[in-house]
Amino acid sequence: LSSQTVTSAKAAEVLARDGPNALTPPPTTPEWVKFCRQLFGGFSILLWIGAILCFFAYSIQVGTEDEPVNDNLYLGVVLAAVVIITGCFSYFQEAKSSRIMDSFKKMVPQQALVIREGEKMQINAELVVQGDLVEIKGGDRIPADLRVVSSSGCKVDNSSLTGESEPQTRSPDFTHENPLETRNICFFSTNCVEGTAHGIVIATGDRTVMGRIATLASELEVRRTPINIEIEHFIHIITGVAVFLGVSFFVLSLILGYTWLEAVIFLIGIIVANVPEGLLATVTVCLTLTAKRMAKKNCLVKNLEAVETLGSTSTICSDKTGTLTQNRMTVSHMWFDNMVHEADTTEDQSSERGEGREENGREGATRIRVKLLQFSHSDYDSVLYLKQKYNALIFGILQNESFYCKQLSRGALTTFSLRCAVSSLQSFRSDIQALIRFS
Repeated sequence: LSSQTVTSAKAAEVLARDGPNALTPPPTTPEWVKFCRQLFGGFSILLWIGAILCFFAYSIQVGTEDEPVNDNLYLGVVLAAVVIITGCFSYFQEAKSSRIMDSFKKMVPQQALVIREGEKMQINAELVVQGDLVEIKGGDRIPADLRVVSSSGCKVDNSSLTGESEPQTRSPDFTHENPLETRNICFFSTNCVEGTAHGIVIATGDRTVMGRIATLASELEVRRTPINIEIEHFIHIITGVAVFLGVSFFVLSLILGYTWLEAVIFLIGIIVANVPEGLLATVTVCLTLTAKRMAKKNCLVKNLEAVETLGSTSTICSDKTGTLTQNRMTVSHMWFDNMVHEADTTEDQSSERGEGREENGREGATRIRVKLLQFSHSDYDSVLYLKQKYNALIFGILQNESFYCKQLSRGALTTFSLRCAVSSLQSFRSDIQALIRFS
């Protein structure tokens, strides 16, 4: 099989034809466009109109009065300053999140082990081409869509693609007409959790299953956020009220004998007075503070308006929440001594080193310790049986490829969750031994 692999010359030809093995990034908006949106979008346009009217009124006063009052000039400057400061503030906040997201792309590039002209070589995953023979093993990320030609106990984690928490077996056997269901296909961006396999690359980049999903997602129509809709509705109301009052007092001024210039200045003053100058700054500061609080929870907000959108969500219907949020399963109930006991599943999500899990694990161990202390002397056999089963569980879990739960998980997710549960209940051993001595 290795003698029939793609040659380096053929690989270069296919790479030039198909392009690199990477997903095409979605179209990006130029920075100057983002900045202009912050300065002239939404409620900002109403403040700009108010500032322009103030400057216009001041220019009329300068042309008609010997000693014009500077109130309109000051008000126009303040309105313009509020828009510029809040616009810059919002832009830099969103740009900071975008830079953090872009920094993830500069991490160590993924590597792939391919066989070309009978020789194994480690190359950048972006250089993998259709027809390459790729070797994968436990812990590797699948570099492209592969058709498995040989395997040895190979299992893959498709949770990122299908949501399946259990590892899926992969073999050369064709088992289903649907490519998503058959066992001889491995998908780009999924992970091999155990075993080894060799596969022929059948699709790369945007032509992979994950690439087609990403393309469809990028083509979705972007709808206006709830706060955008509310602000637009508010602007219509404020504009209507301001214009109505301004025109009414303009006509009233002419009726009372004021000159048309004085009536125009009065008209502008009424309109500007109805503009809530502090609303834009208040909304921006509130959204920014919320975004900073979310950043402490490792949630980056690229668009400040998305904060309000999330806050207006009333119900989120979801399954497999642990798999979705952390790609990790958690033991919720344990059975021993012919009884079902509830395990502690709470965790401090802001903890970066697992202190929350350890602390909550100790609380869970304390609760179960209380249950154990309720055993009477006649329960000696039950406690001894529990000790034997506990030791057997520890021994069985240590035989798999899962690491300690504070480290990167490897192996079956169910086994890994058992490992985490047991690691937080290490005090069982001393508790059981103490009970046996007491009995």
